[in-house]
Amino acid sequence: MLAGPDFRARSRRGRDFLLVSRIGGPAPTATRRAPLVGLVAVAVISLAACEVMSILQAALIAAGLLIATRTISFSEAGEAIDFGVVLLIAAAFGVGEAMQTSGLAEDLASSLLNAFSGFGDLGIIFGLALATTLLTELITNNAAVVVIFPVAMAVAVDAGLDPRIVAMTIAVIASSSFLTPIGYQTNTMVYGPGGYRFTDYLRAGIPINIIVLISVAASAWYLA
Repeated sequence: MLAGPDFRARSRRGRDFLLVSRIGGPAPTATRRAPLVGLVAVAVISLAACEVMSILQAALIAAGLLIATRTISFSEAGEAIDFGVVLLIAAAFGVGEAMQTSGLAEDLASSLLNAFSGFGDLGIIFGLALATTLLTELITNNAAVVVIFPVAMAVAVDAGLDPRIVAMTIAVIASSSFLTPIGYQTNTMVYGPGGYRFTDYLRAGIPINIIVLISVAASAWYLA
């Protein structure tokens, strides 16, 4: 392809091209700094796994170290950041925190549970699963479990359901996030590089979520 000198700057504003090698130069190859990068990557994983520091803190220190040693340039580090995804994550945290502190998340869970409780044990389990799904998509999976778990345990005791089965149901459903790019980390990771739109997740995620909801709720009802 023939392009002008401003192609690189213009192509960054669109989603039609994905740059796999530097324009005007050879493809990146392993250099003498490759062992340093590998060592830093192992250190990040080890520090996070041993709970010495969070993976965010370790990753930030690692990025600073790679810039300081001139393994990558400051401009290359800046170009690697998708600020649209960063803004999306920040907004998601804000909405999730607001839903928790205002009590909206708990009210939503209680309303869904009350709506399905008239259908017996299956309705109770399905209501809990549906509430968990919606909260997972809105306030992330960990926060959803924090909100729904006490409610689920209280309901399980009152209805005579096995609390262990109910807890497993909540855990599985909370990890089944397919509707939005903010519900789960991997969804967010591919959102920018894949050039996806918010509605793409809905089109692909709705049938998957329906299948997961029905199969998990039916299995839990049979076991409980």
